[in-house]
Amino acid sequence: MWTRLDEMYGFGRQLWGEDLETEVGRALLSFRAARLGGRNGWQVRVHEIDDEALNEIPVTEQWSPAFVGEEEFVLLMKLCNGGEVRGDDPETLSWLESRGIEYDDVRDCLLQTHLVALSGQHLGLITKECALVILPTGEYVAAENSTGRLDRWIARWWELRERASDQ
Repeated sequence: MWTRLDEMYGFGRQLWGEDLETEVGRALLSFRAARLGGRNGWQVRVHEIDDEALNEIPVTEQWSPAFVGEEEFVLLMKLCNGGEVRGDDPETLSWLESRGIEYDDVRDCLLQTHLVALSGQHLGLITKECALVILPTGEYVAAENSTGRLDRWIARWWELRERASDQ
């Protein structure tokens, strides 16, 4: 609901805050569509957990952008610049092959970022504002940045590096 309101009215940072922590899900129930006795329904599973174990599960975790390899970074950059990435494109396949990389592996890594979706052979961005950064460590990161979340993460990343170097 909040995401929808933000999309409709553009509340942005005032709605989400710094947004550098994400809530950790605690699975107490899980549901699965099932067909039993010729009828469709839900199969429910209860996950028993005692209070002590439940309290050991963190409530939040630090948000981080997707760390990707060089090949994924290049293909994301192509998408961000309005290009197409297709699993049947001879040029892309040849380039990946020359690097000893399988297209399916790159595709799967890109899908795990939740920044792209697959439609047939076509990969497409599903972000408002995909941002790509090469960190001074040589690492490649990518994230949705329409709320400035990646910018804030980088600022915090620099701050932590500076503190570590001062010690």
